[in-house]
Amino acid sequence: MSTEEEKPEEQSKPKKNVVQVIESSLVSIASSFPIAASLASGWSEYKNHKQAERIEQILMDYGERLQSIESEVDSEYLASDEAKNLIEQTVNKGKDELREEKRKFCLNF
Repeated sequence: MSTEEEKPEEQSKPKKNVVQVIESSLVSIASSFPIAASLASGWSEYKNHKQAERIEQILMDYGERLQSIESEVDSEYLASDEAKNLIEQTVNKGKDELREEKRKFCLNF
């Protein structure tokens, strides 16, 4: 598969890794300076807090959706490793998504 034919998901992975490397580098550099270290620590705590909120909301919305279609749900499939993996992947994608409508769209997987 050529670079032009790659799926958008595959193209975004290198960008995300680059962003993570840059962010980690900036935090490391900032730790050398007391004021910057405080800002970096605060940013990290804020980011973790927002991600936890998003994860909680995704799981609550998913639970509500499952309850609304309970008669159509295969409970054996939900207990399978494949379903658990899909839920984990959805949460991992949604935790960094800033727009609520995109996070809600993930629930329709």
